[in-house]
Amino acid sequence: MKETDFFLSQKENILKKLNEQFGIEMSWKHAKNRWDNLKKFYNMYKMNPENPRLGTNFFEYVAQLDEIFGDY
Repeated sequence: MKETDFFLSQKENILKKLNEQFGIEMSWKHAKNRWDNLKKFYNMYKMNPENPRLGTNFFEYVAQLDEIFGDY
């Protein structure tokens, strides 16, 4: 099984928690796209922290993202 493969019950649980946390209804595709974009920006930050494409809001969460992504 690849890292990105989730069982249906895992997807449902993740979506439930995201929907509760943010108060919006997301599909799995929407949540996965958001996650992939977040990882992309995190990797851009790790390679070049002064990159102007990174919004100022991104920098507020860098410490939390370090915990989540580690050495990806």
